[in-house]
Amino acid sequence: MRDPKRIERILVLLGKIWEQEPDTRLCQLIYNLTYSLKNNYISEDIFYIEDTEFEKLMISYMKERGIE
Repeated sequence: MRDPKRIERILVLLGKIWEQEPDTRLCQLIYNLTYSLKNNYISEDIFYIEDTEFEKLMISYMKERGIE
């Protein structure tokens, strides 16, 4: 079973990224983030990425852009 606490952690990360782009719609943000992660960090379809791996990728994305 996956850790239910991952949900809050991932939502917090997503919120921090979104706060940097408040004019972006949610689905637009997810699409852009997915596209960026796919081009820079992953080569497989994001559908198959485990949440823990996606969480790590989002943290790397934030560090590169100075998002705390």
